[in-house]
Amino acid sequence: MSAVQIALNLKEIPLKVERQQYIDALRIIRETKLLAIDNIYISGLEHFVSQLPNDFSQSTMIIISALIQKANEDAAQKIPQHAEEFTERNFDRTFAVEKLKTKLFLRADEYLEVKAYGRALEEIRRILIIDPTNIVAKQYEEKILQLADLKREEQE
Repeated sequence: MSAVQIALNLKEIPLKVERQQYIDALRIIRETKLLAIDNIYISGLEHFVSQLPNDFSQSTMIIISALIQKANEDAAQKIPQHAEEFTERNFDRTFAVEKLKTKLFLRADEYLEVKAYGRALEEIRRILIIDPTNIVAKQYEEKILQLADLKREEQE
C-alpha cells in the first residue's frame, strides 16, 4: 500500500461529486479501497458517496474533503520508513498488474464453473508468473489440482 497511490486515486473524487458522477466516484473509491482495506476513512467515504444521490447538501464537499484528508493521513502513517518514492508511472504499472491479476482470477473462476480445470490452472499459473509470491494464487492452484484429481478419479 502506498500513500501516494491512495492520494492519486482520491484526488478525483471531489470533481466527480461536483459533476454528480457518483458511479465513477464510487468505482474509484472501491478500487482505492482494495489498496488499503483497513483504511476506515475510505470505507466511510464510500458509504457517504453512495448516499449522495438522495442526500446532497451544502456541507457535502466539506465532508468529502475531510474524509479524503483523513484517508490520506491514515495511509501515510502506515508506510514503511524507507519506502521508495512512488511515481505516477509506477502507480500506473502497479495498477495495471493488479487489474490483470484480477481478470485472470475471474477467468479461472469462470473455467471452474464449467469444470475446465486445466484452463483454470493455466490462468492461475499466469498469475504466478506475474507474482510468484502470491499466496492466494498458490492456494488456488492447490485447490484446482485437488479438484482435477477428484474428477480424474470419478472418471476412472
